Amino acid sequence: MPSTWASVGQDGDGDGKADITNPHDSIWTQGHYMCDLGSQISSLKQQNRVKGDTLELTLAAYNAGLGSIIQYGGIPPYAETESYVRKIIDLAKRKYTSSDSGRIVGQLQPPLAMLNAQQIDIAAMGIAAAAYGGPSGYPYKQCTWWAASRRATIGKPVDAHLGNGGEWGASARRLGYKTGDNPQPGDVISFSPGVLGSDSYYGHVAVVEQVNSDGSIIISESGASLPAPMLRTLTAAQLSSNKTGITFIH
Repeated sequence: MPSTWASVGQDGDGDGKADITNPHDSIWTQGHYMCDLGSQISSLKQQNRVKGDTLELTLAAYNAGLGSIIQYGGIPPYAETESYVRKIIDLAKRKYTSSDSGRIVGQLQPPLAMLNAQQIDIAAMGIAAAAYGGPSGYPYKQCTWWAASRRATIGKPVDAHLGNGGEWGASARRLGYKTGDNPQPGDVISFSPGVLGSDSYYGHVAVVEQVNSDGSIIISESGASLPAPMLRTLTAAQLSSNKTGITFIH
């Protein structure tokens, strides 16, 4: 909008003029503007003033204004805004990320070392009982710590600053990781907040250990309330009915 450009327009090509009809200037400005909105959203989330996925909230703020996000504590209940966010996220998945290669049946290698039928022996696997990625990385025992640690054991490490579990899907897409809707052994599975028992604010992440021919999967996961990383089975029906809140990071 002209009023928005008047306050945020930048000179992207260095010709001394911020020209909205010049692609160098307009694209440069758009990137800076979205990053600024994203930073403000992150700050508001840290203050517990808004809740939700950072990318989705940023898109909603662009469409409806940051004031509306603050007013409703999240994505405002505007049909246009809700549709806009869904449309952009869908386009990003379909046009600007690698296509999903489909469900792959099998078990992850190397296999887990187990204390018993359910609990995983991290010491036997050489996984340290310490934060992953240093003090600013993922705290010990959290779901993010386990997902990153397990991926490291299979030679597919992930970034140490992908955010809360529910943010990993959006962060992975933003950083160029291959993502999709169908599981493969070794995938990280990111759950949006509240999906399949995940925390209503932070969401959750786990690792796909096995994909079965009936569409069910076995995941390994950790959490502060668990005595050790554990195994859990998710049925095909559970995955299907919650697919909009699940992302697989390949």
